[in-house]
Amino acid sequence: MAEPIWKLAPIQWDGLLQWRANFWRWWEGLLQARKRTRGEDHITLTANIIWQLWKARNARQYEGKYRDHLSVIETANNECLEFQEEQMEQEAKHRTGTRHQLLNHQWRPPDTGIMRINTDAAVPIKLAGAGLGMVARDSHGNLVEARGIRKYSRGGAELEEADAIRQGLVMAKEAGWREIEVQSDCKAVIERIHANGREEAPIGTIMEDIKQLCGVFQYCTFLFINRDGNRCAHQMAQFATKLVSNVVWKQSFPLWLKESIQEDNRMNIHFCT
Repeated sequence: MAEPIWKLAPIQWDGLLQWRANFWRWWEGLLQARKRTRGEDHITLTANIIWQLWKARNARQYEGKYRDHLSVIETANNECLEFQEEQMEQEAKHRTGTRHQLLNHQWRPPDTGIMRINTDAAVPIKLAGAGLGMVARDSHGNLVEARGIRKYSRGGAELEEADAIRQGLVMAKEAGWREIEVQSDCKAVIERIHANGREEAPIGTIMEDIKQLCGVFQYCTFLFINRDGNRCAHQMAQFATKLVSNVVWKQSFPLWLKESIQEDNRMNIHFCT
């Protein structure tokens, strides 16, 4: 039964006939074919043919059912194709997931006409108060404005992160920007903003301010980004913890901030290529 089916198979294994009486030696020789072109696919098809042969043999032996030789090959081939399609879908999902993770780790310029504002809050353990950092960049990745706010009292980490977002919106309103995207590395606050639920004070007051400020803009959205993609705002917030008074930079920026911007742009080019 097996020999005529193998003759119909779309794949042949020259050089393995000598081991036809010893399955394990034959299978060992078969596995060496991984190195040849499409070797893995050929091995997969061979395994499917063996499986269909086994099922056809059992059906004939125990149920008295006879399967046409060609149908055995066709079934094995179809199952092999289905397996390959499933593998390709899984690989595509993996690539999509990986790309999504990378996007969350990289600062990327917004669409033309949109201003991207990154915000962060620093709450040092050994110092009183907190520092808020806001950095705005255009669709070319150019630094447009940066602000650092020193707070001498502080709430919890999420409250300060929400306040940094609020201050970023204030900066955008004062600058007259109409379309903005706000990025923060505090996922909990971003989720709270999108949930649009009622919050208890004191963070509820900040959330209400954020909601009202959103109405000033033609387009306003809030995005989560990992710390790796929020370095400029993070450095700005750390710098703000040491300030005596708040700072606003629009045309002239410190070297360390410009270098951070350049590093973000280099990382983005590296990712895109």
